[in-house]
Amino acid sequence: MPSKRRKDKDQDKKDRLLPAHAHGQAAATGEKVALLTTRQWKWVAVGAAVTAAGFAVLSQSDPSGKNWAGHLSPLMILGGYAVIGIVLWTADCSS
Repeated sequence: MPSKRRKDKDQDKKDRLLPAHAHGQAAATGEKVALLTTRQWKWVAVGAAVTAAGFAVLSQSDPSGKNWAGHLSPLMILGGYAVIGIVLWTADCSS
């Protein structure tokens, strides 16, 4: 017989999905939907890739930061984080 703590963990996993009304759908159905759509996950992956590429470019920078890598890497890193932030704070309107 599973313990109460195990049941609580299983319920927590189920509760990670938002109710359907949180995405503008009818609340009467009781249906649950994922937190992020496939399209949003793809944009998060793009943002993570741009951020990782920014850190890779940063490794090519000279100590004073005066070469091309020193100028480009901060833009890439902040741009990648911006993409991820925008995706997480905006609703996906594609249906």
